Amino acid sequence: MVFDGLVGLGLAFLLAPAIAEIAKIRHKADMGFNFMTLAGVVFLFAASFTTLDVISAPKAWLEAAQPAGLVFQAIGWILALIGVLFVIYETLLEK
Repeated sequence: MVFDGLVGLGLAFLLAPAIAEIAKIRHKADMGFNFMTLAGVVFLFAASFTTLDVISAPKAWLEAAQPAGLVFQAIGWILALIGVLFVIYETLLEK
């Protein structure tokens, strides 16, 4: 796979609303897809904390970035869960 880890996950959550738009089902669950898009952005931001290892940042930065990256991963998962639940709920009800 070209994009592994959080980058791939973030791109997948960003592509989900675009694919739903092509399939003409986004209008049924617009709020849920907005949460999924936000989750994708947060996952990409969480992935940026792992790049500190690559650029050989000072040890203090690495120690500070690790918990912050985990916090943003948790926020991303919560937003993704809310988005998926909204999509399921709004699609089943079909406004």
